[in-house]
Amino acid sequence: MPAVFQVISVIGTVAMLWVGGHLVIANLAETFWHAPYDLVHVVTHAIEAAGPVDAWFADTALSAVFGLVLGAIIVVIVTGAPYGRITHEGRQPWTFWRPSASCFPSP
Repeated sequence: MPAVFQVISVIGTVAMLWVGGHLVIANLAETFWHAPYDLVHVVTHAIEAAGPVDAWFADTALSAVFGLVLGAIIVVIVTGAPYGRITHEGRQPWTFWRPSASCFPSP
């Protein structure tokens, strides 16, 4: 069963990147920045002769890449990745999580 959960998590992550990237591209085009939408439109129009499935895959891939890049930028901004973790005590160096005794209740 864990293999099924791993597959579902990968599929879900790819789907969220695709849908999120497409929503951001479409909403940016409606507000003030048309460049990402125009790029997707030019690429899909150029591939249109190969068939509608290929055009759909190109649109999907570009939306997923845009979502991945935007998500990575947001993660760096929120976590302060180049500078360590930002906590209520201030900046802390990156460390691996170590379970403490409070994580595991005694029987």
